[in-house]
Amino acid sequence: MRRSAGTALRTAILRLTAVGLLLVAGSALAPAAQVPQPQRKPLRVLFVGNSYTYYNNLPEMLEQLSLSAGTDSRIQARMIVAGGAMLEQLWQRGAALWAIQHGGWDYVVLQEQSSLGPSPMVDGLPTIRSPDDFYKYARLFDEAIRQAGAKTVFYSTWARRNAPVQNQQALDFAYMRIARELHARVAPVGLAWQDLRTKGSGVDPYWQDGSHPSPAGTYLAACVFYATFTGKNPKGLSHEIFGPPVDDTGRIDGDKKVQLVGLSAASARLIQEAAWKAHQKLESSGGYLSASPPPEPLRTALPTGRKPVPADLEGYWRGETRVFSRAVSWPAAMELHLTRAGEDLRGELKIRFGNPRDDITTQVSDVRLTETGFSFIQPQGVSDAIVKYEGVFTGRSLEGEARIVLTDGAVVGIGRWSLKRRK
Repeated sequence: MRRSAGTALRTAILRLTAVGLLLVAGSALAPAAQVPQPQRKPLRVLFVGNSYTYYNNLPEMLEQLSLSAGTDSRIQARMIVAGGAMLEQLWQRGAALWAIQHGGWDYVVLQEQSSLGPSPMVDGLPTIRSPDDFYKYARLFDEAIRQAGAKTVFYSTWARRNAPVQNQQALDFAYMRIARELHARVAPVGLAWQDLRTKGSGVDPYWQDGSHPSPAGTYLAACVFYATFTGKNPKGLSHEIFGPPVDDTGRIDGDKKVQLVGLSAASARLIQEAAWKAHQKLESSGGYLSASPPPEPLRTALPTGRKPVPADLEGYWRGETRVFSRAVSWPAAMELHLTRAGEDLRGELKIRFGNPRDDITTQVSDVRLTETGFSFIQPQGVSDAIVKYEGVFTGRSLEGEARIVLTDGAVVGIGRWSLKRRK
């Protein structure tokens, strides 16, 4: 009996040991999904820019877009922005630099003002400023970004809706050149923007002002940035995104949640394809596109004029002017009535924009005859500006160039005008 009891005890212990080993083995062989895995650390991105960044809350849209892809592609994005600001102004204010130095970012996105800074309108169309100031402050920001352990990404933007082709060329050239110099990355939003427009997709990336992004335009930018940061195709990601709204000054209303974008599946697919195509094109080119300096804006030469006498100019003249922006009706109708006062000339000028509230009727001043025509000043211009006219007299017409000049001497608009005598 004792031998049987000992045998039974040993048998029970062996059975319990075997069960324990099976349990341990079972735990080791259990599917990985049953074992909690640490979440991948999200990429932290800081945007430094202006309204092209904060319209429709691009950082939030990018963040929510990444969430729809799963935790492996998660992005946390924030922004330091100011309406119309250049990188120069954002650097001088200091908030962006402080955020770069203390934020622990993986990437910092730099976005220059849409025309690279204040530049005159030429014949009612925007022009692109020399990139010298852009380059100066891009270099300063890039040095600070590298010292903070982050990487620089340039937000390559788009030209305005009715801008000449050379404007986009100028933007592409400016961004690619400085990015290549600094060995920084480029998010080719402008390239994707062009591709989407040329497809005739019916998806308009522009806001109604022809400059800022519509919700679809911001979604396009978010898809490009998603591809830039993750290297993944945005195909199939969410096309209905909600988040806090941003007002016209760039202030986030964290107490509200609105629909930032709501697209049809078909429209979203077209946008995602354009974003991925731009990303692949840039990658296949080694990270930078070949871009040539833009040509100088083409200007029509004025006809040969002759010296007039006051009697030649007296009377009513009617035609058009292109010195004013297309934001109003363009070209604007122009009427000039000149009268003699002895050997001097006086005049009344009317500019018709198609909206009576915007129309201008004013007396002109400083009328002077020249060797080829005459000049005068329109004291009531745009805001605190005056308009200076110089023209040639051909015998049958008056043609010339006008400049909108601010009180500090800065020229903000240049445009041609032409008049014929009213019968």
